Amino acid sequence: MKHFIKFTIVALLFSVLISCKKESESLSPEQQQRLKEEKEVLQPNEMLEQEGLRFILSWTPQDSIQLNLKLYKGTGATKSPIPLTEDTRELNNYTIVTKGLENNIEFTLEVEYTQVFKPGTFDLTVIGFTAMPTTKRVTFAGNSFTTVNAGTKKDFLKITKGITKFTFFTL
Repeated sequence: MKHFIKFTIVALLFSVLISCKKESESLSPEQQQRLKEEKEVLQPNEMLEQEGLRFILSWTPQDSIQLNLKLYKGTGATKSPIPLTEDTRELNNYTIVTKGLENNIEFTLEVEYTQVFKPGTFDLTVIGFTAMPTTKRVTFAGNSFTTVNAGTKKDFLKITKGITKFTFFTL
């Protein structure tokens, strides 16, 4: 009888251990990816964001240029426009709500040199809307321009969006 009770207890414990699934196995692929993104160490060109992105342009000298930003889904010849919202209270401040953007896709941020009055440099800073623990600013500083750039456009950033992770690459 003693052996039967011990055997039963061991058998029950063994069956419980075998039948238990790991937490990650019960998650959808999207939930697994999100969990992975939030656990990974971020590189300097990455941020976590779930609400939206703000693109802020600044340049020197102040009266040297007029710039516009445009966002496109895709890269290269297969780009299609996505509207950015320009903040009229603050010049050169654009936003996009990320919930409307597809996951696991690439985007292109284009700089349009509307008018260039004299040579200078511009900085582009990307800031997330929310205060996720690892949300931060990503700045691309010291981008030079001359009067030759007037009236031209340039694909400036390739943006890769995961679930909550954005990765930025200068082009």
